Amino acid sequence: MGRQSADSEPSLDDLRSNRFLVRTSGTHLTHTSRWEDTKSLKQHTLRPTIKFLNFLNKKTGPKGRRSNRHIGATPDDSLVRAGAPTRSAPHQLRSHMANFFAMSDEEIQTLLERNSDYKPGKKGQVGIVMPNLARAVEELYRRMIERNPELRHHVAFKRQWAPAICRLIELHASVRFAKPFDLN
Repeated sequence: MGRQSADSEPSLDDLRSNRFLVRTSGTHLTHTSRWEDTKSLKQHTLRPTIKFLNFLNKKTGPKGRRSNRHIGATPDDSLVRAGAPTRSAPHQLRSHMANFFAMSDEEIQTLLERNSDYKPGKKGQVGIVMPNLARAVEELYRRMIERNPELRHHVAFKRQWAPAICRLIELHASVRFAKPFDLN
């Protein structure tokens, strides 16, 4: 069996570092290529709600990478990255996950406390190449119950890491945008 990359199961602190987050224009954060390295990462199936997937499709603006062309000083120094640009839902989900993990523990705690009665609806299915976030979600869960033991029974933490990520990014999207995702 092959040796797995250290990035295949990052910790919560790893996800908050500049190895997994990059600041683009101004205050905008996005994920680095470590979130989508097809050589060292496996494909996982996420099941966000259909309502959330529809919300992602309705967002305006580009839904994939901006450009895969790197302009060099001379034509010989210019290059085009191999491979097609990422498609909409997986790229947007990675971006939402990166932005969620960039939040402080206090902000996440407040988000969970405000939405303690959240009930997810019917779920869709998205295949996505990404790191296994089991370790990061476990660390987040432990930090949250240290801060507030009541969060032990929150709907976001009732199942394994993949459903937990889906519920957490849905909650995050409900407060992040000018036209937020409606949880109800």
